Amino acid sequence: MEQSSSRKTSLSKKRIEKGKALSKSKKLRNARSRKRTDSEEPKFFAKYPPYSIPISRGNREKAFKILRINLINRAARHYGLSYSPLMKGLKAANIELNRKQLADLATNDAQAFEKILVKAFDIPSSKLLYSEKNEATHAELPGVIYLDTNKTELAEEFYRSILEVLANIGFELIDEEPAKFGSWIKKFMLKSKDVLTREEVVKRLDKVERAIELKHIDKMQSEVDSNTAQSIAKLIECTKDIPNFATLAGSLLFAKVTINGESTVFAHVLTQEQLLIARENPQLIYKPLELLNQIGLKRKEPEIVNFVTVNRNKKTTPNKL
Repeated sequence: MEQSSSRKTSLSKKRIEKGKALSKSKKLRNARSRKRTDSEEPKFFAKYPPYSIPISRGNREKAFKILRINLINRAARHYGLSYSPLMKGLKAANIELNRKQLADLATNDAQAFEKILVKAFDIPSSKLLYSEKNEATHAELPGVIYLDTNKTELAEEFYRSILEVLANIGFELIDEEPAKFGSWIKKFMLKSKDVLTREEVVKRLDKVERAIELKHIDKMQSEVDSNTAQSIAKLIECTKDIPNFATLAGSLLFAKVTINGESTVFAHVLTQEQLLIARENPQLIYKPLELLNQIGLKRKEPEIVNFVTVNRNKKTTPNKL
């Protein structure tokens, strides 16, 4: 009697997973259609725009080159440079760093990247973001004003008030550009009368920030001198008929946003990270609400200095966007 023998076969779990992976790469050539590890490479690189071109060693190198040049160029723009002059200047200064190293520094260590640029180029102190050297110099403050108004007299009065406030803390006007109309836009440059360190500049701007906050809650304290108090009072008076504005002088931001008839005024000395965002996107100064959202100022309640009294029996509470 013949005995029928049946044999059960089962595939291993790894074999099943390999089959699923290779089923998606049947149209690829050579080892990419047969080996699991080789088939994963095109799928991984296809996720990113620089690698969307056909995969080969030469194409990958080109993609990396373009990516690194863009990263270096973007970081150099903050200091008034571009990629080509930057590389030539580093070569002339005998600083031997390749594109990969520079791109890594620009992305992960901006402070070290700035130190390299300072060695190779004469960069104005106003453009430096990270500097451990606290040398005393005549500090420069670049400024820009955006006013949502077409009233020239009101805008000129606001500009004079800003200069008066900054003059009270030791800064004088050294250069200005003609105003642009439609909305009123003005760019200017200030310089300290005295020799100041970076920390002293920040302390003086902090005084202005504090004075504006105290003025908005009608509480001028002894820490604010009479000249600054009068200048701040004039400045606040000018802003009543302007629904939206933004002024950036160095790292001092003074802005106003009106939403549904309710106005909120901000006075804040920006951190290095916030100032970097503002310099990266100069067009944001013309959109005060978007600028405040980008730098994350609306989330911090202490910086909101506009107070509205509900009635005499209730305490004052700050407006929130």
